[in-house]
Amino acid sequence: MNDRTPRILLVEDEEAHAGLIHRAFASATRPVELTEVGTLEEARSCLAESPPDLVITDLLLPDGQGVELLPDDKEEARFPVVVITGFGNEQAAVEAMRAGAVDYVVKSGATLAEMPRIAERALREWEYIAERRQFVEALRQAREQLEHRVEQRTAELARANSQLQREVEERRLAEEQLAVFRRFVEASGQGFGMADLDERIMYVNPTILRLCGEEDPQDMLGKNFMIYHPAEERQKLEEEILPTVMREGQWVGELTVRSASGELIPVIMNYFLIRDDRQNPSRLAVVITDISERKQAEEALRKEQLSLRQMLEMLDRERQLTAYEIHDGLAQYLTAAKMQLQAFEQLKQHDPAESARAFHAGIRMLSRGISEARRLISGLRPPILDEAGAVAAIEHLVCDARSQEGLEIELVIDVQFGRLEPLLESALFRIVQEGLTNARRHSKSSKVRVELTQQHDRIRIEVRDWGIGFDPENVQSSCFGLEGVRERARLLGGHATIESTAGKGTRVFVEVPLREGKAGPPEK
Repeated sequence: MNDRTPRILLVEDEEAHAGLIHRAFASATRPVELTEVGTLEEARSCLAESPPDLVITDLLLPDGQGVELLPDDKEEARFPVVVITGFGNEQAAVEAMRAGAVDYVVKSGATLAEMPRIAERALREWEYIAERRQFVEALRQAREQLEHRVEQRTAELARANSQLQREVEERRLAEEQLAVFRRFVEASGQGFGMADLDERIMYVNPTILRLCGEEDPQDMLGKNFMIYHPAEERQKLEEEILPTVMREGQWVGELTVRSASGELIPVIMNYFLIRDDRQNPSRLAVVITDISERKQAEEALRKEQLSLRQMLEMLDRERQLTAYEIHDGLAQYLTAAKMQLQAFEQLKQHDPAESARAFHAGIRMLSRGISEARRLISGLRPPILDEAGAVAAIEHLVCDARSQEGLEIELVIDVQFGRLEPLLESALFRIVQEGLTNARRHSKSSKVRVELTQQHDRIRIEVRDWGIGFDPENVQSSCFGLEGVRERARLLGGHATIESTAGKGTRVFVEVPLREGKAGPPEK
C-alpha cells in the first residue's frame, strides 16, 4: 500500500456504531480521511462526486441494503466494499461476498474496534484484486493471440500434434515473460531479494548488491540476511518484524542496511511472504527503497530551520541590546533633562540663580541625549551608508573605532564597484562591524587589519587580528555574532570562513557575489 492517506466512506445509520468506528480510526496508527453518511442516497451522492478508496457499509439501511452500492458486474467495481451488520448469518455473508464485497463483518464491540485493521486488510485485498484483474486480462489477451497463431499454423495437423504445439508455445511465452520480468528486476532502481524461511539469501538484484557493498551475488547467496542489518535492528527483526510477516503476510517500514564496509544506509523495506500452491509459507521476499537522499534533504531542512531560528534570535538580541542602550542612555538623559527643566520652572520666580543652573543642566542633558540618539542611529544603520555607500560607511566605521578604542587598525580597500544593492551594502557594513566588534571585545589584540577587495564579480572581506584566538569548534550556538556573519554571507549567495587558533589570532573571511544597484535605503 502507498503512503497516501486512504479516503474511506462509512455508510452507517446507527450513531453508536458510527461513533465506535470513528473512534477506532481516530486512535489508529495510520491516519485516514473518514466521511460518514447514514443513507444509500447520501452514499451515492458522495460516490458520484469522488470515489473513495474503501466503502464500509451497513447491510440494512433506512432506504435499502448496503450491497446495492455494488455494481451488477463485479469486474466493474471501482472500489472495495466491506459489509457490516448486526444480524449476520451465513446466507447473508455468502450473498454479500457473491455480490462483490471484499469482507463481511458481524458487528460487535470487538469487531468495530478492529475496523482499522479490517480496512487495511480490505485495501490490501483490493490491491491484490486489481493486480489480479490486470494479470487475468493480460493472460486472456496472450492466450487469444497464442490460439490464433496456433490455429493458423497447425490447421492441417492432427489433434494430438496441435495440442503438443500449443503446450510448446505456451511454455515459450512463459519463459519469455519470465526473462522479461527478470530483466525488469535486474534493471530496477529498487532492491528485490528473496530468502528461504531460515533467512538464507536465495536471490538479490544488482541494487541490493550495491546497497550491501558486495560485488558478486555469490558473495551474498546462502548467507543470513541479518548480517546486513545493524546489531540494534536484528532483535526487532527477529521478535517483531518477521513474526508479523509470517502472521499477516507483509510488513513495511524504515530500517537500515549495513554494507560490507560498515556504511549505514536508511531504507524502506517491504517484507512479504510467498506461499506455495497449498498456501503454505515458502519464501521471504523483500523490496528495498533507498531513502538516503530523502534523509539528507530532511537533515538539510532541519539545519535550515535551525539557521533561521538563530537569525531570529540574533535579531531579537540586537533589538534587546538596542532597548537596553536606549533605557540606560537616551532615556536617562531625557529623564534628567525633564527633572532639571521642572526644577527650573519651580525655581525661576524665587531663586533665579538656581533656576538658571537647572535650566543649563537640562540643556546639557538634552544635548547628550541628542548625541546618544545619533550614536544609536549610527550603530543601527549609519546615514552615511545610505548617502555614500558601503565603502564610505566602512571607512567611517574604522575611523570611529580608531578614535574610540585606540586600536591600530589597518584598512585596505581595492574595489571597482560604485553603489551596490542596499541590502548588500548593509550586509557588508554589518559583517565588517561584527568582525571589528569581535576583535575589539575578545581578541586582546593591539592591531587589526580590515580588507575590502573585489575579484571580478566577487566581493571579499577579511578581518584579521593577532590576539588570543579561540577554538571555532567549541563556540557556543548562542554566540550570534559569528553566526550572523555566516548567515548573512549564505543568504547573499556567498560563504564565510572563520579561522582561529589559540594564541595566534583570528581570521574572518567572507566572499559574496557582486550585485550593483541604485543609491538609497532598502525598500520597506
